[in-house]
Order: sequence, then structure tokens, then C-alpha cells
Amino acid sequence: MILIDIKAALDSIEHHLLCSKLEKIGIRRKALDVIESYLRGRRQAVYYGNVISKTKEVVRGVPQGSCLDPILFNLMIHDIQYLKIDATYSCFADDLVIVFRHENEENLLESIKEGIAQIQDYYTKNGLEINMQKSEYIIFNNKHPSTVIHFLDDINMKHETKVKYLGAVLDNKLNMSHHTMHIKDKIEGSLNALRLIRSKSTSLLLTFYFSFIHSHLQGNAFLLIRASTENVKELQILQNSALKIVYKLDRLHSTIDIYKNVATGILPIVGLIYLSILIMTKNAIISNRLGNINLPSIELWKERRSEGMAKIPTAKKNILRNDMICIGPKLYNQMPKSIRDIEDLNRFKRMVKLFFLEKLTYY
Repeated sequence: MILIDIKAALDSIEHHLLCSKLEKIGIRRKALDVIESYLRGRRQAVYYGNVISKTKEVVRGVPQGSCLDPILFNLMIHDIQYLKIDATYSCFADDLVIVFRHENEENLLESIKEGIAQIQDYYTKNGLEINMQKSEYIIFNNKHPSTVIHFLDDINMKHETKVKYLGAVLDNKLNMSHHTMHIKDKIEGSLNALRLIRSKSTSLLLTFYFSFIHSHLQGNAFLLIRASTENVKELQILQNSALKIVYKLDRLHSTIDIYKNVATGILPIVGLIYLSILIMTKNAIISNRLGNINLPSIELWKERRSEGMAKIPTAKKNILRNDMICIGPKLYNQMPKSIRDIEDLNRFKRMVKLFFLEKLTYY
């Protein structure tokens, strides 16, 4: 996986190129005039000490600090999707990630060379430049292809054993241990703050818990599928500690009563992980019927004996057996038929949560 960094991305956008692309995708007349007036006619000067320079018109870059910045940048590079690269890649504003996958090292190297060449050519034509010194790559494999490493090192890309992308810390083993520690650090900081206000009302403490602790657990639940039992247990201890403070319970008091309270609707971490897997699985099943190709393909059995149950794909490697594409169908098939038959995603989520709360025996 290669993470591409662009030199001064938002400051490098050429106004005439951007406006030309906007016109091509259908933004014309008054709408285009408004954007042009937003970009053009701006002047800047340098102030140093008691001296100010002459002003100069700004012909590149988008004004930063507004919600338009990432939108305009996305529109500027929207046609990057048409590059024919033998890889999977995704863009989020100026963050570009390319994932190359090949069984053969020679083919992998060729794909990387061709892919980077195409990306560089595309950026050059659009007035942008790759910052090789800040770009980095990570290899998700026990075998490190030496020719690939030599090539990427030669063009000054950094070889990392862990990278951060859109808030997720990915390590080369994909066991999410570093990401778990990242979540743990955030929750521990919030837990210390919660202790300082423990004398406040339960209602206020619960609001604090959902805002600064539960949000991290729920938001990262899907990424914790690959986390070890020990790492999940460490997070569970923190969640238990937080809830004991919220409900003003003794440190040695069991938290099972809190989790079994349907009114609170709070699931322990394993429950949150399973819930996120099941929502993704159900979403994939529904979306596949609608022809959505952005989600993994999950099919249902049509035979009478197994009707409505998900087909479990065959996985030869352990890393795939622990993937959502295998775990999801297995977990989905363990749900009662009355829950599997629910078509509405929100109702499905509510019923799965109730099912888990009723099945809890300890925590």
C-alpha cells in the first residue's frame, strides 16, 4: 500500500484548470461565475517587521478554511478514477492511497512502476507534484519483495511498518494492535476527565460518556475485528471503568446490569464489533440486490433448507478467515430467522442489539 503526499496540494490548484474541469462536468453560467469570483481577484502581501511588500494577485490555490476547499480539490482530481492502473485506489481530498496486489513479485514491481508513472504524469498535467520524501509505503506480507523495496527506496519513498490513514493506524501484520493502543490512549484521556466531574449528575456523565468514550468504541468497532483478545479486553476494562463512574458504582461492582439494561442500549465492545459486522453484512446483502458494486459480494442460499442464509466463502489463508467477508456470513447465519428476514436496516440494527443484550451473561 502506497500513501501519496502532494506538495502544497490546496495551494497548487491552478484556477483556469479547475474552472475548465468544472465546466466539463456541467457547472456553467452563474454557478461557475460564483466559483470564479470566489477564486479570482484575491491579492496577497508579505508583512515582516514594520515593512509590507507590494500586493500580488493570487493565481493558484483555493482559499483555505472553508468547507469548499476539499470539495473543490475533489472536483479538480475527480477524473483520476479513469486512470487504468492495475491496483485498487481511493481518494479523500488530497489523500491518495494505492493498494497493489500480486502473487508474483515481478508482476507486482511492473504494476507499481506503471501505476506511479501514470499518477505522476496525471498530477504534472494538473499542476500538482508528488512529494516523494513525505510519501510512504507499507507491505502487508510476511515476505518482503526485495525488488519492490529497492525500487521504492530509490525514488525516496519511506518504508514504514505502520501508517496512519484517515484516523486508522494500520500495521504490516494487520492485527490492529497499534490502532487499539491509539484508541486506548484517547479513551484514557477522556476517562481521567470523567473522574474529575464524577460528582455531577448521571445524565450529564452519560452525555460525556457517549460523546468522548463510546463514540471512539463504536466508531472503531469494525476495525477491531482483527484485534487480539488481549487488546479488546484492555478496551473493555476502560469501558467498564467509565460506566461505573457514570452510574456511581463501586470499583468491584459488576457491570452486567448496565449492559443488560435495554433502556441504556449500551453494548460491551465484543457486542459493538459483532453489531458492526452484521450491519455491514446486511447492508452488503441489500446492496447486492440493488447492484451496488462498492460493497463486498454476499449471496444468500435459495435452496429450501438453507433459504435466507448467507453463503460462506472458502478462505485458504488465515488472514482471510478473520476477514469480514468470512466472519460476516457466519455471524449472520447464527441470527434467528425472524431477524435475518428484516429488510429495513435500522430495524435490523435495533433487533440485533436487543438480541445481544438479552444474551449477555457476564461483563
